[in-house]
Amino acid sequence: MNNKTSFFLWNLRINICSFGSTSFRRTMKVDPLELHKPTLIYQNRTLKNFLFCNSLQKSQSSVRFFCQSMSIFQLEGNEIQKRSLNTLISTSVGKLLHRRQQSFDSQCFLMLHTTPQIDVDGLEKMVVSAEHDLSQKEKQLDFVRHRHLIQQCNSMSDVLDMFSKFPKLSSCRYLITMWKIAKNMSEDQRRFERQLLYEHPAFNQLCNQVMKDAKIVKLQQLMFTLYSLIKIGIPQNTYLIQVLLRVVQIKAIKELNKFTPVNSQHMFGALAAMNYRSVVLLNECSKMVAANIHGCPFWMLINMLQSCKDLQYQNLDLFTAIADYVTTTFDMWKMKQVLGILFHFESLRFRHIDLMNLFLKRVLDESQFLNQKDILCILNIYSSLNHFHECKDQQFFEVITNALNTYLPKLSSLNLLKAVYCFCVLKHFPEEFLNQLFQENIINELLMSDIESEKIEYMLHQVSACLELEDISALKSTAIPLKECSSAPLHSNTLVENILLNILEDKGLFLKNVQLPHNYFVDFELKMDSRRTRVFPISDADAFMADSDILRVALVCVPRNAFCFASTHPRGGLQMKMRHLKALGFHVILVNTLEIKKLDLKAAVTFLKAKIFSPEAFPTATKFAS
Repeated sequence: MNNKTSFFLWNLRINICSFGSTSFRRTMKVDPLELHKPTLIYQNRTLKNFLFCNSLQKSQSSVRFFCQSMSIFQLEGNEIQKRSLNTLISTSVGKLLHRRQQSFDSQCFLMLHTTPQIDVDGLEKMVVSAEHDLSQKEKQLDFVRHRHLIQQCNSMSDVLDMFSKFPKLSSCRYLITMWKIAKNMSEDQRRFERQLLYEHPAFNQLCNQVMKDAKIVKLQQLMFTLYSLIKIGIPQNTYLIQVLLRVVQIKAIKELNKFTPVNSQHMFGALAAMNYRSVVLLNECSKMVAANIHGCPFWMLINMLQSCKDLQYQNLDLFTAIADYVTTTFDMWKMKQVLGILFHFESLRFRHIDLMNLFLKRVLDESQFLNQKDILCILNIYSSLNHFHECKDQQFFEVITNALNTYLPKLSSLNLLKAVYCFCVLKHFPEEFLNQLFQENIINELLMSDIESEKIEYMLHQVSACLELEDISALKSTAIPLKECSSAPLHSNTLVENILLNILEDKGLFLKNVQLPHNYFVDFELKMDSRRTRVFPISDADAFMADSDILRVALVCVPRNAFCFASTHPRGGLQMKMRHLKALGFHVILVNTLEIKKLDLKAAVTFLKAKIFSPEAFPTATKFAS
């Protein structure tokens, strides 16, 4: 089972990714009619050549076959019982069947004997047995003939026509045949055939039959059936697909104890190919993979991480196991391989400090082997995850800037902007890149671009904010002609507002959705004393703004993806916003909206109160200015 399952999962992922470029390499061996019977053992070659009549059910006439010395030996239990007969009687004369169609009860032998006797009861049993076996052989021939007819179909509608004639044949076989036909069609032809499929009167009947058969067919055949439906183009939100997905899961879970580590590795790709996020399966497979990660090849690590990204699945134990494995075997990996793993970690918001530090050291030693794409990728990873090395930061900036500087004349306007933005996030401002970016023709080209226009606007706004708010005296006079973006908040924070009201008991003690320069806004603003023990009403606090004791506090509600996975470490964009808010005179408090939603009102009040007020405000009761 393990080898077959492993092969299937691997083949499923490869076939979906190449969409019709390869065909199934497995021959499905099914016997839904249970036609295979024990092989007849002949003790005498003369009897093997004996031919029965075709019309055994007719009784109008009879013919005697005289056999000298004939006996029947019947196997009953573990003993052979002997009966004798003189004459073999058949009920009718007709066409002789081919000898390959003759059949006997597999537990009945015929042997030569010296005394001719007649045993009509024994003969009748032989005839009935022959009739039963002949009927089964005919069914088997029908099955083979029907399967052959299905293979001769030229369209999916032809397959449904065949199903209408022979509905008892395996429903899974029909669907697999449909995909074999459809994969050789063009996309337009497949779309037309699919429409005909939906309109065919037998299609609903086949779908119902598939759902009925799903519980009894083997997991492997059911997964091939599901794969065929998806590749044909049946929408994945249909009842049929969802039922099959659940049955494949309610079956796969039962066989998890039979999975090998390789089976578990391939399961990620199989689920991603079906776009089916089964957390139960992914969790169990993650445990198996994490426990057996050593020796896992590079391409499999990349495939699993890509599948996690596609399925929006994150597992700290799995990611840590992969990163630890690469860290402990770091010298055996090529730099581009580690870069590929870090690239996928970044897309999953996972920051592994040891691995990123090790890779940074290698970049310093082997920067001459980096091309333009590598450098831009490294900048994106380290800026996005907001990763700094305490001892190597300045050296890293110098090396990476010099390496990219050789490609500066060849950089496209968009790549130049991305590089400058990443440098700004990392709080590094190389003048040669900034001067190149601020050329009028490059700015105009970026502003007129139709590709990633919103992202371009955002990055230009952030770079412009850096020029004015960061300590870059040489470039402060540079201005970028940007339009103001909408001041409307990106999301509603009604929950946090209600908690604030519960704490402060007065709407006049805070402002919400405060618009700031450089296209920044904060969710809530409070005016507090410098020790953060008291909150002043907004209207009265303005009179005391000359007093240095007044502190502007910004509550910034951030989603989970603003932090690195499974940590409170802010990512690059959020970290830069915090720097700029501090430059504008704010004390910044981050409020993780997901954490707030998990708490009841009482716990949420306690949580937010501890965020807003300093420890000095406790243990005495908090006093608000009236």
